Amino acid sequence: MIIMALLSVGKKPLDGNYLWRSYVVVPNYDVNMMGCGQSLMGSVEDYLEEYVSLQSNQLEIYDDDWELFIDIDDNHGTFKCWKKPLDGNYLWRSYVVVPNYDVNMMVNLQRDLEFRREYMENTTDLDILESTETENGYIDSLYWRVKIPFLRFCSEREYCFTRTLQKVGDIYIILDESIEHEEAPTNKKYVRIENYLRVMIIEKYEEDSIQIYTSFAKPIDMKMPIPNWLISWFGTKGLARYRKTIKNALDAYEAHVNSS
Repeated sequence: MIIMALLSVGKKPLDGNYLWRSYVVVPNYDVNMMGCGQSLMGSVEDYLEEYVSLQSNQLEIYDDDWELFIDIDDNHGTFKCWKKPLDGNYLWRSYVVVPNYDVNMMVNLQRDLEFRREYMENTTDLDILESTETENGYIDSLYWRVKIPFLRFCSEREYCFTRTLQKVGDIYIILDESIEHEEAPTNKKYVRIENYLRVMIIEKYEEDSIQIYTSFAKPIDMKMPIPNWLISWFGTKGLARYRKTIKNALDAYEAHVNSS
């Protein structure tokens, strides 16, 4: 089992922007392995740089392989989505501004498993295997099993991963990374997703809104051929609904909290 023992991130204002520094302690690894593969924790500075570039609409300058293919800015907020080809698949980045919501509501929603079990219609199991409180956040080990929408005859997919939340100033950084855990061995009835690697950055926007940056660091291997029609739907209508999905979840969670 992998446990990230320490993540510390600092920022320094400079010319209307920020410099970022991070310090990470990763137990149970040989120093010679550093650089062999991609570590989500080791990429915090990169994601923060991308986050700043998204805010200034400069991601294409930061890396010209990214293509902006959704760009909405209206009374309901802002939604931008980029894609980048990689090994016959895509990496995805999104930036969303949702007006009239409190940032703490979005942060708390990420950890409220009772609500998420009831609300996420495709989730069939969701449990915390292990939990550690840290100085500025937490580290949870989670097991999550889901049905695949539109492909009901396919086996359910299961995830086992750490979710690390770190608060840096007014910014919340949430890092998800696949792990192995003795309390969640693989089950032959389901298909284990082994390369889940995601970062979410949540921050207050102006007075009463939140901004959310989401990045998948690797294309998720679903261990099945994905029909072209489903890829096309996800890249157009599916992602275009993401902003509405967040708003609906926040509405439902606010009602859940008020009724508790």
